[in-house]
Amino acid sequence: MFAVVQIGEFRAEAKIQHILGEVNEFERPRFTEISTMLANRQIDRKEERLKPLDPNEPPLQLYDALNFGEDLGLLTRRGALDPHDVWDEFGYWLFPIYTDGRPVIDASRNQDGPATFNECDWLIEKIRPIELREEGGKQDHPSEQDIYDLYYAESDAEPGQHIPRGRRKASIFPPNVCG
Repeated sequence: MFAVVQIGEFRAEAKIQHILGEVNEFERPRFTEISTMLANRQIDRKEERLKPLDPNEPPLQLYDALNFGEDLGLLTRRGALDPHDVWDEFGYWLFPIYTDGRPVIDASRNQDGPATFNECDWLIEKIRPIELREEGGKQDHPSEQDIYDLYYAESDAEPGQHIPRGRRKASIFPPNVCG
């Protein structure tokens, strides 16, 4: 019985380490730069709206963002990440990116086959009930304004700059110093 408890504790600790690794990857300068470039490609500041998206020629950064969602989905489906943790850390970002990228996903499936971005789809459907339960579904079907607001918030970030994400508040500590 003791071994079963230890294995359970080991798995829980491994999931924590995996989610922290994904958060660190998300907050690295490379991904901040991708997010900033995508945001600036997707918004029209003058008109304060989203730019039209051509699903056949989307910004390459959108593929990077969707691929990150695909990676999170795969890790969650395989049990390396806890769905609630993924929702807590990334849900505020995943729902708008997924909604904005949905036409690109559909176009990719027409070109590359029906399995394209399946893990991302699976993840969104896995965290939707969590969003509904925890936040009353405020973010699971974002409007164009919600998507614009996310992009606008990310449009001025500089590589390496920590952006407060999700329900977390800004910190006086640099990233990775204080959890």
